Amino acid sequence: MKIELLYFKGCPNISLARKSLNEAFAKADIPAQWDEVDLNEPNTPKELKGYGSPTILVDGKDVTGIAPSGESLSCRTYYNAKGEITGAPNIEIIVKAILESVKKGQKAQKGKVILSIIIALFLVFSVHSIPFAAIFYPAPSFDLKEAVENGENISLDKILKDKDTRGV
Repeated sequence: MKIELLYFKGCPNISLARKSLNEAFAKADIPAQWDEVDLNEPNTPKELKGYGSPTILVDGKDVTGIAPSGESLSCRTYYNAKGEITGAPNIEIIVKAILESVKKGQKAQKGKVILSIIIALFLVFSVHSIPFAAIFYPAPSFDLKEAVENGENISLDKILKDKDTRGV
């Protein structure tokens, strides 16, 4: 999860935006951590310069869903839950964006774990010369107990050769 607070020096609403971020992280029960990007800096990516100040991005997207417009610096205002104009996004909107990012990250992590398990199984079976198809096919049936009770001195290889191995 990447959180960015875009601003320019002298923005009258930057302290309110920082306060809103801190409160949103507290409501989401996540330690507060974000990067601050000064829109006046020459090394600021061009795609960020179209946002007003302050803007909060979660994973590169404005929490309010607004796209950048132009490249001029401007102050930005928002509407709070009561419909009043304010200088920072509604805390609930920030919380929602943060939690969606966390959920998205968990899904991605789960997919990585499943892929890791599949790769590990493949490596284990290939290293130990166990046919990978053995995962999907049941072992051949034979009566080892009967062979032992009859006093037969027979190897497992012979038993397997004599039985249907179903392509394994």
